[in-house]
Amino acid sequence: GGPDQIVRVDPLTGEALSVLTTLPTGYTSVWGLAGWDDAIYAFDSSGGILRIDPIGGLTTEVLSTNHSWWGAGVVTIVPP
Repeated sequence: GGPDQIVRVDPLTGEALSVLTTLPTGYTSVWGLAGWDDAIYAFDSSGGILRIDPIGGLTTEVLSTNHSWWGAGVVTIVPP
C-alpha cells in the first residue's frame, strides 16, 4: 500500500537486505525493471521511465511517455 521501493536482495535467500530508494510520488505502479549501462531503469504504468543509480539510489525521470508499461526486464542482477 505504500510507495514503490527498489531494494537490495540476497540472491541466495531472496531476503530484502536494504532499501536502495523509494520512488518519487506519482510512480506507484512500477511493473518493469531493467539493468543497463550501470543503472536500473524502472517502467511505470503511467508511462514514466526512471533511471536509478544502483550505488546511491538517486532517481531521475528519463522520459514520460504515453505508453502504459506492464512489464520489462533485461537482467535481474545489476552490479554495483
